[in-house]
Amino acid sequence: MAKLAANAMTNHQDEPAFWELFGPRAVSNLTSIQNTFKASAEFTKKIITTCNLDDTHPTCTDRFNYGGIGALNSTAGKRDDNISLVFCREFFGFPPLDYKINMGINNPDDQTARFNLGYYHENQGTALLRAILPFALPSNEAHISDLWVNIHHQNTPKWTACYGVLCSKILARLDGSCWSVLNADNYALFALSKYISQVIEGSFPWLPRLERNEPSWSPLIVTNLGGIQGGAVAVTEKFSENTVSQPRYNKSRYQLDLGTYNPRDRLGNSAVDLSNSSWLQQESSYPEGWHKQRNDFLQEWTSAWDNVSLNMDTKRTHVCFKNGNNASTPYGSIDSQPFDATEAAELALKFCNETVRQWMKITVYPSVLTAAKKAIDLSVWHQTGRKNSTNEMNFFWTADPNKFLSARAVGRLFEGRSDDDKIQHCHATYKYIMEQCDKDSPDKYGGYITLNDRIYAAFVTPASHRASRNNIAPMSTFKCAEYNATSYWRAAASIQSMQDTRLSKLCTCWYDDYTFAAEMFCRPAAGDCVTLVKEENRVWAKDRGYNCP
Repeated sequence: MAKLAANAMTNHQDEPAFWELFGPRAVSNLTSIQNTFKASAEFTKKIITTCNLDDTHPTCTDRFNYGGIGALNSTAGKRDDNISLVFCREFFGFPPLDYKINMGINNPDDQTARFNLGYYHENQGTALLRAILPFALPSNEAHISDLWVNIHHQNTPKWTACYGVLCSKILARLDGSCWSVLNADNYALFALSKYISQVIEGSFPWLPRLERNEPSWSPLIVTNLGGIQGGAVAVTEKFSENTVSQPRYNKSRYQLDLGTYNPRDRLGNSAVDLSNSSWLQQESSYPEGWHKQRNDFLQEWTSAWDNVSLNMDTKRTHVCFKNGNNASTPYGSIDSQPFDATEAAELALKFCNETVRQWMKITVYPSVLTAAKKAIDLSVWHQTGRKNSTNEMNFFWTADPNKFLSARAVGRLFEGRSDDDKIQHCHATYKYIMEQCDKDSPDKYGGYITLNDRIYAAFVTPASHRASRNNIAPMSTFKCAEYNATSYWRAAASIQSMQDTRLSKLCTCWYDDYTFAAEMFCRPAAGDCVTLVKEENRVWAKDRGYNCP
């Protein structure tokens, strides 16, 4: 992440993340920002780590430490060759970086998550980067810390941790002093945005937006408090809520009423009074490219939201079976045969209208869960035969075994608000696959397309040599192992202590080629976790709230 961030600084003018997370006032600090990212990417200090899974170390309960990592070095110790970090339960409760990103890109419950930087914020990779940022530069250059700010909550000023995307974006839009270049989370979020942008095709995660001055939904308003020219910044109740922008916001931890405790007693210059700070109203301070990119996104996003367009900025892979017999796939070959495009399009509509329509409310589970849920395995091939023919037209869709991590109804795999809209999208998907392949030939061989965590295919094979799902999405060897602390994040929402005896009753299982898509199951009453491999009635631990017998 840090390396991507450093490289992005060479062209800050066309980099929306720079303007969103550092702001116009930071242009004079470009060299310092880039040096910070370079030093973080090339971090040479030795990190001495301590794992404190039961939070008995004082730093684990310190409200001024974020992300479950506490640094034992003092500010003066930034010259040291080593830094000492304590990893607490909160850190192990975060998912790994790549898993969190995959959950956002393919979120089954909230269409905004893919483009909401705040949704991705709490993960192990970002937490570690934020922890080492204050130590990346020599002490005479160091200037980064975790800021606390005194800011108006409606009409009441409060000390507030500047942790999370909302506060970070506010810092970037303040007039006057450039506080964004002093706050560690602004750097961490910038680096995270560059990492995410690799998998959001052609876009930056623009959400959440702060422009509108509407208390009913906006986390921020600009008021006339104190008669400040330009208007004083104040946050609304939305700032303190658990939303897709900050799914685990802890108001009691991140906010302090004035008079209860003054963070300056502990943090010194890292506690900043913003109660008289004004909002940078002039968007003329932003380059033309930022305006165009933002407006293009908002226009496309509005249309996608209205039409439930799941595939906006989806990363896709399209493979054509151009050579007919023994057409190559990543996992083998398919004896594909030529077919007539017009007839195939009619069969595709029949498949969508008759087969897919009746499954619309059936839940699709990740492949690793199919047996445990006793679910219909919809990750299989479906053939629509042609009468008096030795060949069969194949239409299929399947969950990508390494990326499909969240159960959802069949209807959520196609775009549109109504079932009829989804059927039209289903038909259009298969037509697209066929139309994009063999464009210059009357004979079509079809192929398949991967859209994030879903795979769709259309092709013809001899009835005597049917293709199997292993040609495109094989399952490989199923394995199970004992629970360990690296899996705690899967159960963290239900089990608040890493010393809880319920954890000893859990097993982690996965397909050998797809360790990313592992899940937790209940340990067998008799035997160890490896015996689950042959168990036909595996119990998904999450279904029981991780309360296994």
